[in-house]
Amino acid sequence: MENAVSDSPPSLIFAATKHAVLMNKLNDNLKTFSLIVIACSLFTMTVLQVLEQIDRYNEERSLPASPAPMAPSAPLVDPKMPKTTMLIDTLFDFGKINEGDTVNHIFMIRNTGANPLKISEARGSCGCTTPYWPKEPILPGQSAPMRVHFDSHAKPGHQTKTVTIQSNAVVNPMKITIQADVTPKS
Repeated sequence: MENAVSDSPPSLIFAATKHAVLMNKLNDNLKTFSLIVIACSLFTMTVLQVLEQIDRYNEERSLPASPAPMAPSAPLVDPKMPKTTMLIDTLFDFGKINEGDTVNHIFMIRNTGANPLKISEARGSCGCTTPYWPKEPILPGQSAPMRVHFDSHAKPGHQTKTVTIQSNAVVNPMKITIQADVTPKS
């Protein structure tokens, strides 16, 4: 048996050769496709790692500096101060806002007691939440505004933040809450 190919009809040899060429092209195309998929996967993983590093960097920048520790013997509110009562809405929802927006809400604090209401401190649960409270005592029957500022930079998704109010009110400390649905940047 000399050569099996030479004994085959020419059309069969042409078909076999054409099939072999097509299979080689298909293999080359599969290799190219596989390399493209691998390259895209590596690129996507790199982009995700960079975005994660950017998020970490932004969160580190938005964290508040550690407050100076208070002396353990120094109470936030003078215990000799007469107690009073106050009325304040305890929840405000900003609804939908865009990431990066800064928004404010005014909470009205009403002194419902018989003695002046003194707020000694108000502190946000996060560096993105800043309260501005009245420094002067609120007289009985009077009201005063407390502005709460929220910065949604690097805070996508549903956000719930609190402000803790220290005062001479019977309920002390008192917490108020703000929330927002922050639409991520595209």
